[in-house]
Amino acid sequence: MVDTTNARLPGETLPPLPLPRFPAEQVALTIPLIDAAGLALAIVPACDPLSLAKARRALRSPRLRRATIEETRAALPDHDPAVLPPFGAPLGLRAIADRRLFTYNHVLWTADGGRSTRIVDAGELLSTGGALAADICDRTHHEEEQS
Repeated sequence: MVDTTNARLPGETLPPLPLPRFPAEQVALTIPLIDAAGLALAIVPACDPLSLAKARRALRSPRLRRATIEETRAALPDHDPAVLPPFGAPLGLRAIADRRLFTYNHVLWTADGGRSTRIVDAGELLSTGGALAADICDRTHHEEEQS
């Protein structure tokens, strides 16, 4: 038997498969940061804003800040700044991932306004991506909402 589920004619494209639904805390965003040592990547849950103060402490870099599009392009000329992967090590970059992402086996990495997505094993962020796990988000808005 031949599986024809994904069979298509030459030149014919298939519509994208629908992705499973993920809660916002399981959706990962990649934010480029920069300091004197160069570019670094912060991987955070979509529902929580990055705390630069916490990221500075975790990376021991008091001058760490968000990188501009131009700085990101200069450091990664072969990558679209809007579609940065959640893996720093393969790019020769430092990476830091919020601990909350590791409460799940898998996270949905998304970029470019949701046009680029990939389901990622959360452990890959540490093993393949070389990320440091730390509390780098500001969750005070969640605490205020629950009060």
